[in-house]
Amino acid sequence: FRNMLYAAADKHDDPLVDVEAVVLDECHYINDSQRGTVWEEAIIHCPSSVQLVALSATIANAGQLTDWITRVHGPTQLVASEYRPVPLNFEFCSAKGLHPLLNQQGTGIHPNCKVWRAPKGCKRKGRAFNQTPQPKVPPITYVVTQMADRHMLPAIYFIFSRRGCDKAVHDLGSKCLVNPVQQELIRKRLLHFHESNPDAIRDEIHADALSRGIAAHHAGVLPAWKELIEELFQQGLVQVVFATETLAAGINMPARSTVI
Repeated sequence: FRNMLYAAADKHDDPLVDVEAVVLDECHYINDSQRGTVWEEAIIHCPSSVQLVALSATIANAGQLTDWITRVHGPTQLVASEYRPVPLNFEFCSAKGLHPLLNQQGTGIHPNCKVWRAPKGCKRKGRAFNQTPQPKVPPITYVVTQMADRHMLPAIYFIFSRRGCDKAVHDLGSKCLVNPVQQELIRKRLLHFHESNPDAIRDEIHADALSRGIAAHHAGVLPAWKELIEELFQQGLVQVVFATETLAAGINMPARSTVI
């Protein structure tokens, strides 16, 4: 659209002749250091006769952006809503189980969510921390089992380490998160994938894990294998995918839960 605006200087071939409105999706990218100038230039150079509809679910300064668009483009109205069609709940998993992150009043941390403090003898800037043992991080197998028991799958489990993602797949061992019907569908898809991409299968461990609804997704995985994981996840056949931040790059992954 930005390029169309620059081309509009030619009055004999104006690409905006019949344009009445333009939708700027993900308008918070105007704050991006690399791509923000495209959104900014598009708003500045857009003719005032063309209505702009700027959409964003995460922008923090909507009021300021509205005022700026009003100055550079024309009268602009802010339409805001905090209603979520799907409620967002925060949980905390400790060695004692899965608990709500907040108390019933929503005014503080749930009593079962212990706050870490450094052990006795640790000092910082000349001051000693209070003595409280560090709570143990629950094993990934325990976290996944807790989520499965509470019908919180499928889930995206962010680890932010390629090696950590692969290790998590290995640590789940022989755990199966799909029923026999789903498992058979995965195996048929794997067989078809192997026939068309004989060199794209990572290894037998990951292929076996995928047949049980478990996968790893990161930049070290071949694109064809990643696409297979995304396809099976969208079909509800992959129940947990261990991923780095590369998974968040505009992919439709309908997860019920996200673990960080």
